[in-house]
Amino acid sequence: MMIEKLSAFLRELMLHRRQLALYPEEHPQVKASILNTQSKLNELFRGQQDVTIDITPDALKYQQLWLDKKSPDHRNFAAILSALGLASITFKKGLNVPELGRFNQLLSSDPQKLEAAGGLRKLLEEQQVEHISVVPIDYSVFQSSQGSDAKKNPEAEKGKLWENFLQTLQGDRTKFEEGMVNFDLLELSELLNEKLGEEEDQDELAQLLDHFFEQNIEQGDIIQGGELAEGSFFSLLDQLEPEAKDFFFNSLLQALDRHPENASELLKKIPPQLIEEALANKSRQEMQISSRLFNLVNTLVNNSESLAAQGIRGTKKLPIEEVRSRLEIIFTEEQQDVFLPNTYQVALEQVLEDGFSKEFTINDKNDLEKQLENQTSENNMAAILFELLPGQQIEPEKLESIQRNLLDLTRFFLDCGDFVNLINIYRYWSEFIREHKLPTDFKEQVLALHTDELFRYEVLEGFDLWDKQLHQQLSDYICTVGQPYVEMVVPRLGSAPTWHLRKRWMAILEGIGQSGHQSILPYLDDQRWYLVRNLLVVLGKNTDPACIERVQQLRTHPHPKVRLEVMRILFTCDPVAANQQLLTELNSVKPEIRISALQVAGLSRDPSIVATLNGWLRQRPRTTAQLELQTQAIRALSRIGSIDTLAVFKRILSKRGLFVSKRTKQLQLEIIQNLMIFPGPQAEELLRKSSTGRLKRAADKALEKRA
Repeated sequence: MMIEKLSAFLRELMLHRRQLALYPEEHPQVKASILNTQSKLNELFRGQQDVTIDITPDALKYQQLWLDKKSPDHRNFAAILSALGLASITFKKGLNVPELGRFNQLLSSDPQKLEAAGGLRKLLEEQQVEHISVVPIDYSVFQSSQGSDAKKNPEAEKGKLWENFLQTLQGDRTKFEEGMVNFDLLELSELLNEKLGEEEDQDELAQLLDHFFEQNIEQGDIIQGGELAEGSFFSLLDQLEPEAKDFFFNSLLQALDRHPENASELLKKIPPQLIEEALANKSRQEMQISSRLFNLVNTLVNNSESLAAQGIRGTKKLPIEEVRSRLEIIFTEEQQDVFLPNTYQVALEQVLEDGFSKEFTINDKNDLEKQLENQTSENNMAAILFELLPGQQIEPEKLESIQRNLLDLTRFFLDCGDFVNLINIYRYWSEFIREHKLPTDFKEQVLALHTDELFRYEVLEGFDLWDKQLHQQLSDYICTVGQPYVEMVVPRLGSAPTWHLRKRWMAILEGIGQSGHQSILPYLDDQRWYLVRNLLVVLGKNTDPACIERVQQLRTHPHPKVRLEVMRILFTCDPVAANQQLLTELNSVKPEIRISALQVAGLSRDPSIVATLNGWLRQRPRTTAQLELQTQAIRALSRIGSIDTLAVFKRILSKRGLFVSKRTKQLQLEIIQNLMIFPGPQAEELLRKSSTGRLKRAADKALEKRA
């Protein structure tokens, strides 16, 4: 319960920090946000005077329990404080709104400026934030152990940890609890997530878990002691990936199935959030049902006694099949307004009445079951609205009602990760707005919500929150909304640590297309050459004539890879300027610049470019660098396909005998392989003449591919 309250507080705190970056301090949204943060903080302080959070670079810990490592708010808060060199932070009872505001203002400052001003600890004192204290990292601890730590073998340490955990599982409950105390749960959970991806380790662990659960449940140790159910074992489970968590739960539940007499007592001691998460994961895997329906059924299960106490009518207990049949009628009604939330109670009471009757065939039941599994009421409602919009003039009252429903559905589908329906809402509503004359007093809010900065921030957080299977749908939605996302995607592209992430952000910018190009142009002044290069790649995928003048200004950029992309774009719209730039690059005294320029030389058809490259091939390759340059020149010339180049190729291929250098032989083989793509019958004729001696096999293969 405390962990949930702490997470809620941190979420509101980070939301307030984001809003401070968007709006002035007196803005209504900022004021409302800080009050919400204060409210969550007050709940946190009920029954205690302070709350201390331990900090690592990417995670937070409270009283030896790790907070949800997947939460973007937890990770962001940890990263910010860790960058400031903090080991822990304490919030004390009495912390008020002004102090919270000043604290978040400090967190939003440049870390280097904070450090130059004496660090967060000193600034909190100066700003009179008396109810927040921080503890810096003690680097002397790391310095004293640096020598010994450097000698450790990470793989050996992992192997030792794995062996110790397996040995712990082989003991009884007492030995297990004693062993778990000595483990770093974060380190152990990461190892388990890794190991459970390997079949051999998975089989070994499955056998030991089965033996462990069987032994302890059969003897009643787990139930009588209680510590295992409430202690470190389930804390470990809480930090595992969903697949690994399911692995442990399946083993536990299979053991309970063999001992049903002990199952009830133990299940009561498992943390409710773990059971809820396991059920939710299972339901998502097997049935894509409405989350509202899932929550309703969950409420019915958990509060059956309280429902009965509220006076549900019914004189006797009905058979379960009859109750299920009646529920199917309620939840599969075609008319959406029949069972709105305020009529659920009445409908459920009628379900349990003895006098209720309804004939239902097997085919009807099968059809309704399919509808339950494949549809949700929200999807159906959205589909109805989409049918209403195209080609119709709607009355102002109905238009307001439709807009309110679309606003609710937009938020609902974002929370559910249903980006397909988000795309449909945006497209249908945009088309409706374009094609219809709206009342003068009508205030459009749907598109405003989709392009709202905080809403876009939540959308982008989806890449961290949702499984990879949804990432393409999420990207498609961002591309559909388009230009407003550019200002948020480009900074993420610039800071992306891996090529995989950079490809994602570049693909999104490419998907947004020309509508986002003008928003990209200001970022071409960025000092990071790799960001500028990647943005030019994006612009080159769908060249916009309006951007060419700005692109040409980068012809003198200091980095050759940036100039390379400039030339690639210019070849599509201004080949004269591109050839001038290319010739300048090819005549550079620096080999790396010439090598880079050769990557686009094949796009040229300029005689001066062909003459320059042919001249390179007339020289004997004396160094490895020269050989690499000539190899790239052969590839570029083969794509150009000038008849003058064939004479140069023929001269190189004619060199035979014992005194031909190894580098020349490599050039000959490169020519044969590239004649495969050289246009024209003369190239094929040269291949046939070269199909002798040691080059015969390569020439025959090239001829076969040309055919």
